[in-house]
Amino acid sequence: MTYNNAWVSVKDHLPEVPKGKHAVEVIIVVIELDGEHIVSHSMFSKDKGNFEELWYRPDGKYEWHLLSHEITHWMYMPELPRI
Repeated sequence: MTYNNAWVSVKDHLPEVPKGKHAVEVIIVVIELDGEHIVSHSMFSKDKGNFEELWYRPDGKYEWHLLSHEITHWMYMPELPRI
């Protein structure tokens, strides 16, 4: 699937998840508690309708965590460069 790699406000619309998938990878802009804006990687869950982060644990397992900070914008992950 080819995506337009432009920032989209969450007020305009949320990411579309491809047919047959439960989530899609996106880049997000997050407002931290101190008011700073950061860019982060996230998954948008079609089933839950929200953005989540994947945290890797020292034991090699992982956990999904709901993002609790305000998300203002998102964009689809760009395609990898051809090497």
